[in-house]
Amino acid sequence: MARPFQLLGPGISSALAPGAFRDQVIAVREGRQTQVITGRLDAVRDFLDVRDAAEALWLMVAQPPEPGIYNLCSGIAVTMEDVVLGLMAAAGVEAPVALDPQRSKPADIPVMVGHPGKLRTALGWLPRFSLPDSLNEMIQAGGDGHSVRRGG
Repeated sequence: MARPFQLLGPGISSALAPGAFRDQVIAVREGRQTQVITGRLDAVRDFLDVRDAAEALWLMVAQPPEPGIYNLCSGIAVTMEDVVLGLMAAAGVEAPVALDPQRSKPADIPVMVGHPGKLRTALGWLPRFSLPDSLNEMIQAGGDGHSVRRGG
């Protein structure tokens, strides 16, 4: 059984926090917005690029490991603030970040980080995409998941 942690990457839905942050950062870059509005940014998550998750799932089907629960995660603790700042860096913008308490959920889990060791041991799997790579590609893909790269 695969237990995926927080997935992100190009084409992520705007309904999820990283996608909503991406959309706002792009809006700042395009001059349609002057700040990024968020919920609490101190939550800690374990983000994994969806392409790495897909590869791990494919390996689990192609080379089934021993029965058990396998975490699909990076094992790296990242704050939501790190995600917002990483998206701004990828977009080459700076903007104020404003907290909207309506965007925070009282039942939010403060820290959710996994340990991918069991999957690594069983299949030799390691993530290929770093968080900065994923955030950069989210900005490049834009809000609809299609590339907006300019030039060659």
